[in-house]
Amino acid sequence: MSSVNSGCQACVMGSLSIYGPTLRRQVSAIETLKTGRREFPARRRIFREGDKITEIFTIRAGWAFRYRELSDGERQILSFFIPGDIIPLESVWMPNSPLLYSVKSLTNLAVCALPLPSFCKMLQASDEQIREVENAEYRFLHSLYGRFVHMGRKSARSRMAHFFLDIEARLRRRGLTEGATMFFPLRQEHLADSLGLTTTHVNRSLAKFRSEGILTLERQVLSILDRQELAKASDEP
Repeated sequence: MSSVNSGCQACVMGSLSIYGPTLRRQVSAIETLKTGRREFPARRRIFREGDKITEIFTIRAGWAFRYRELSDGERQILSFFIPGDIIPLESVWMPNSPLLYSVKSLTNLAVCALPLPSFCKMLQASDEQIREVENAEYRFLHSLYGRFVHMGRKSARSRMAHFFLDIEARLRRRGLTEGATMFFPLRQEHLADSLGLTTTHVNRSLAKFRSEGILTLERQVLSILDRQELAKASDEP
């Protein structure tokens, strides 16, 4: 992560984010838009479902997650934000619509804030930038629909395997993996709330993956030991 005073040009996460084409071509366009840097502690609610979004955040460091609160006090985690992601991404496509979920920081979170209307206009400033927005939308929907299929039709083992492969691919695109190892701050309760499982199911599946030499998850470090077997367990349609 770049230092606080290094500016947008030195920000690796910015260059890999949705506005990377503009940042690489004209860094001043981003620096002019940016309204400041902010930090949130872990487990802080950042946006509430129904909020009207006027500014968005790009994550410089840390993780967060989308979720819906249920009437019985439970929650469904919809997906996770990693460094380089935009919060909330859907507001780029629907800037006048209220937010359909809440957002909470998973770890300590460092973000840059940008005004939504100007940001949306900037994303249409060049053909390369427009293509990147389209690619980001495609990747988001591809990941979302994959989770729908697995949660609706697949076993607990398959759901977890698919989730690990998906999150690893996202982290790898951002340069956040070291070989097959990566920082992974999710606890078993986050996996359960995301995949529609109980923590008992999650614990058993993790133990089986470990005993089979497929992956390990210890002290916030995920290591994929046998990608071929993990892909087989995912049982992609």
